[in-house]
Amino acid sequence: AGWWPALKGGARLETERTDLWPETEGRQALRIEAANLGQSAELRSYFDSTEGFTFVRLRGRYRLSFRAKGLAGNRMVHVHVRRNAAGMHDYLEQDVQMTSQWVDYHAEFAANEDAGTVGAVEAGFSVAGGSLLLDDVVLEQIDGDATNRTAFRDEVVRTLRELRPGVLRL
Repeated sequence: AGWWPALKGGARLETERTDLWPETEGRQALRIEAANLGQSAELRSYFDSTEGFTFVRLRGRYRLSFRAKGLAGNRMVHVHVRRNAAGMHDYLEQDVQMTSQWVDYHAEFAANEDAGTVGAVEAGFSVAGGSLLLDDVVLEQIDGDATNRTAFRDEVVRTLRELRPGVLRL
């Protein structure tokens, strides 16, 4: 849930339940099989995707983190983060070479969006000519307010401190 796949040439996405990150508390990872000639797989996830509105401004330093293990073929994954707005904003475009062991990977980028930037944020992974395992994908701001230890973004916490509501509800 939350990921949109595009598979070509017979590429497959499968659940991996045995070869997992050694210290995981989870029970599965994603197996991406696209090692044969002409095969490719792309996974995309979106947020801030309300048509015509943007509620999350990307301002500051961010990190896309994930765990992965190369299995076969070129063991390369292409990662990207972009805002699908007029004049597309590409914040991260990077090829990452996998090893044959589980490794934590991190890719950092900076963004400074203004009020006129409207469109969904897309994070994605592309594999062509390789197979790998993927798990624990996280996109987070890394230069935020150190005193904010909540699940809310800094902007939300600042606004709540200003408004001082008595109760928060969904």
